[in-house]
Amino acid sequence: EQLAAGASVRLENLLGSIQVMPGKPGGALNIEARVVAEADTREQATALTDTITVTREERDGELAFLVSYPVESHPAYRLPRSERDGLYSKWVAPLVHRDSVSAEYGGQLVEIGNAKGAAALLVHVKITLPLDRDASFKQYVGTIRCSGLRGEINLEIVEGEAAAEQIYGNLRARTGGGELRVWKYRGESFELQTGSGRIDITDINAERLRLTTGSGSIRGSEINAAAMVVKTASGNVELEELEPTLFEVSTGSGDVDLASLLTRTREGAIHTDTGDVTLRVGSMTPFDLRAAAGVEAVKTRGVSLKLVGEGEDGAHFRRRSGGPALSVNTGGKG
Repeated sequence: EQLAAGASVRLENLLGSIQVMPGKPGGALNIEARVVAEADTREQATALTDTITVTREERDGELAFLVSYPVESHPAYRLPRSERDGLYSKWVAPLVHRDSVSAEYGGQLVEIGNAKGAAALLVHVKITLPLDRDASFKQYVGTIRCSGLRGEINLEIVEGEAAAEQIYGNLRARTGGGELRVWKYRGESFELQTGSGRIDITDINAERLRLTTGSGSIRGSEINAAAMVVKTASGNVELEELEPTLFEVSTGSGDVDLASLLTRTREGAIHTDTGDVTLRVGSMTPFDLRAAAGVEAVKTRGVSLKLVGEGEDGAHFRRRSGGPALSVNTGGKG
């Protein structure tokens, strides 16, 4: 359908996948749904398929779509066996990491997993979104994949994974449990968050970049950002070809490995409670380094550092003159 000027789009799906593809500026919004059902007989599977509808609602300049499931008659769902090794397996696997996932959907609490009597029913949604449209997509259990979008894009998954590439604008993606992967982003605000799961990014250029995980590793390369914050409660952080202006990287439990020429960097802070910090820089890169762990904890390879001072708060090193001010705190470890 043709969208009104300035209207944004929201879509929610319970179990399955959402794939978003770019349309033309000012073009029409198109939504296709593929329903997969499994039952004892073909007639029963067809009847189950017919229970799926897509509802549409306009509110406050937003066009909202909900993939409606028969939650009153079927409060539990599972992945059909045909989908476990099917065409969409790379999007829907792994769907559930525990025996079941609870979610409120359509005003009712539903269970997704392997519960006895669960309906084998899911929906794969394909959306063509016109360029320069703000949009939000929520997949409760499953995956989201989008590419070539321009606008303010919000992705949310309760349990599953999201993958995005060639995104221009602002991007915010969250998952309760699962992986977030992004390639080639250009814009102002870039924010990824997982409760538990890995974050993997490549070729990112943002004004503000924030990556956070409760438990999970963070990996990335080719990252440019004016301001960067990276935090994980438990997990390793590995970032290379990193060129931020200001940065803060911290992990409660895990190692930090950063590789940067520091050509744009003015200030940076690295912290880990229990883990090691590795900083790989160019052979001629100047910088100031304050290490809270002390002189004995700082080990160098192919780099000559001058000890400027040492006290109760740690050691101060300098390499050549000028360059960014860096601080490292490893909780007493090297």
